[in-house]
Amino acid sequence: MLPGGWEGFTFVQDKRDQRCGYDFLCRYEGREVKMEVKTFTVNGRIMVTPTELQESTASRQDYLLVGVLEDGPAAWPTVIARDPLPILIEYGEFEIEASLELPAEVLLRMERPNR
Repeated sequence: MLPGGWEGFTFVQDKRDQRCGYDFLCRYEGREVKMEVKTFTVNGRIMVTPTELQESTASRQDYLLVGVLEDGPAAWPTVIARDPLPILIEYGEFEIEASLELPAEVLLRMERPNR
């Protein structure tokens, strides 16, 4: 929202509360792009949610991953990865957590043991 934008990006809409796979909708080079912002430390990790990965896959060139290096109070350098999917797939490690859901009505239809 800086005058003239930031690094060529101008703010359109804050999407953080919508859980849509990106933080901000911006304009860049005459197009709307989706920007996901991650803060990290030099020896840290960047966590990408399934929704972010899905949106990155769907939007490709219109999806940007912006990394902000937390290196103290002064600099906060940034890295911008346009279409980060190839990097995410090549260097990322999947951590999969699964759950199984069953409609309660299925259990209610089961035969009950006689008591």
